[in-house]
Amino acid sequence: MSLNSITGMSHISQVVEETNQRLYQFKTGQLKPLKTFSKKLDNAIGGFYPGDQITIAARPGVGKSAFVNALVDSIEANEDRNILILYFSLEMANYSQVIRLYSKETGVTSKALQSAWQPLPDDDWGQVLKVSDRLKNRNIFFRDHKVTRYTWRKTMEEAFEKYPGYQLVSIVDHTRLISKMGSEKSEEEKITEFMADAVEFKNQTDSINIFLSQLNRNIESATGTDKEAVGKSEPRLTDIFGSDAVGQFSTLVIGLHRPEIYRVNPYVYAGETYDTRNFLPLFLLKQRDGEQGMIPLYHDLAHYRIADSLEELNLTQF
Repeated sequence: MSLNSITGMSHISQVVEETNQRLYQFKTGQLKPLKTFSKKLDNAIGGFYPGDQITIAARPGVGKSAFVNALVDSIEANEDRNILILYFSLEMANYSQVIRLYSKETGVTSKALQSAWQPLPDDDWGQVLKVSDRLKNRNIFFRDHKVTRYTWRKTMEEAFEKYPGYQLVSIVDHTRLISKMGSEKSEEEKITEFMADAVEFKNQTDSINIFLSQLNRNIESATGTDKEAVGKSEPRLTDIFGSDAVGQFSTLVIGLHRPEIYRVNPYVYAGETYDTRNFLPLFLLKQRDGEQGMIPLYHDLAHYRIADSLEELNLTQF
């Protein structure tokens, strides 16, 4: 008996051919993952693959936005790819994101760039203008006003149709600020519907979705009466708002932690001891087809910089 077709389904022979074609594209370099700023991260995950849906979660002030801005720079540095980034900056105004990029490039803090009491020196202003000329040529679009899952989907579809041949990268900062459409009864339902829509779109287009998310306050709770336990535990998948949807719909979930803001020093993980000054451990909370664990990174958040080592940041802890 010949099994020919079932409406809406693909026979395995067709799927095998599609799979072989995709693997051949990786073999010949037509498809490849995007490298990030961190060799440690790339060694752990292989890079960001077409069709990835990535969630980055942390408590406020830990460095989510700085981490994403570092990713943006490194994603664009993949010069053998045409990259188009759509940045849904729902937590802050578009200009605030650009100021952070200025700070990262010039070494001048964002507060100094915007000071009314100590006007920016002409030399620093000249550096800002040089950076701005470079930024204007980057393929990044920002949106800092209301977005529903429908608006997000329509924007991504327009970009996909208008700019064929580009690797689309969507960044949403952050998922709790996606607006309800009226049908969602709860915040978790809103996040679930949004992430489900995003999965459908990235599966059809090979886009890469990077979603920022908030952690709840569990990491700030002490165990029993041990008040010194606050901040010692690592973030967990269940600490993320809408964790069921995040776990189900993400190919990669990253949790960022800063023990130093809880006055924890040293920090001990898996038998290793770390000085927490400028320490930004990255936890792989979920990796489809990969291992979980912690990656030690370091930060200079005053200038929105993150790297694999203090030496790369030209910082010292002592």
